[in-house]
Amino acid sequence: MDVEDADAILIHFVDEHDKEYVVAIDAGRYSDGEAVSSFVKKYYNRKVIDLAICTHCDDDHYGGFIKMIEEQMQYPYAGIQIRELCINDPGKFVNASDVKYYKNDANVKAEARTVYTLSDGDKNLLDIARTAKIPIRDAFSWGGDNYNLFGGLIEIIGPTKSYYSQLAPELRHNLEPYDTTEGNEDDTRLEYGKCISPSLDATNDDPSTHNQSSVIVLFKPNIVDKFVFMGDAGRAAYNAMLPGDRDKTKDAFILKVPHHGSKYNMDSTMINFINPQIAIVSAKSPEKYFSPYVKNALKRKGSQVYCTMSNGNLRYNNGFGARDGYTPATPL
Repeated sequence: MDVEDADAILIHFVDEHDKEYVVAIDAGRYSDGEAVSSFVKKYYNRKVIDLAICTHCDDDHYGGFIKMIEEQMQYPYAGIQIRELCINDPGKFVNASDVKYYKNDANVKAEARTVYTLSDGDKNLLDIARTAKIPIRDAFSWGGDNYNLFGGLIEIIGPTKSYYSQLAPELRHNLEPYDTTEGNEDDTRLEYGKCISPSLDATNDDPSTHNQSSVIVLFKPNIVDKFVFMGDAGRAAYNAMLPGDRDKTKDAFILKVPHHGSKYNMDSTMINFINPQIAIVSAKSPEKYFSPYVKNALKRKGSQVYCTMSNGNLRYNNGFGARDGYTPATPL
């Protein structure tokens, strides 16, 4: 969906038993929640989102879910019902012994969970989901026992629980981790191939711990096509994936480009490896996030690049037919 410099993605599919599902990966900002709800009701003729996946704790990804759950509680027969929420709770991975200035585990866990609180200070996604009695599950890759849903059509392929637990104490700037010289960072290198953007490769990785904690989702509706949704993950997050999970991103059909096309989140290594046929960017303008380095590198690799800033809502359709008001999108 076109939510400017935010993310809101809807997957609508029918399984082999002709059962219909809707999955939401992020829902934009709080002000976007009503538009996402209205879209599901208008175009899918449904009042249910079977699974909501929140990729990480920035309000341009989780805010809309708060609005939708508020509507769900206030208007149970008119709002969208979210049946399950897939989200990572940093409070599970932070103790008083991990950070400075805190002596009580309950206090530090409560502070960690405020990463899902809107700036007005009184709306928290984890709290409101529990109030609405929406089942909540973790969003981690489980290695050989990959966390898959809907018969394996959707998989969580990143982050691992161990990687997320390393980031958790830093997800809030007022939780200051103790300095340590120890670590077990995965320094696995990918296939490099040729450099397709020296300027992109010379750029530093995304410094945001929030972004690097992003959930990476794979939708694989058949044995050929792979849809990869990366939230705002950067190079460190991609390198920290288990090799088997990272391999599943290779030669993707569609890639949702991380962090609105920022130059800090992809390099030649990733683009060569993922090698998407289609790359989709959710962005408001090139001045804020969407980098020409990223656009040009993807195009040099042979990808068709589309952006909501140019096309508005973008739809890929396989078997559902035409949609009123939609025309063929033009790649950049």
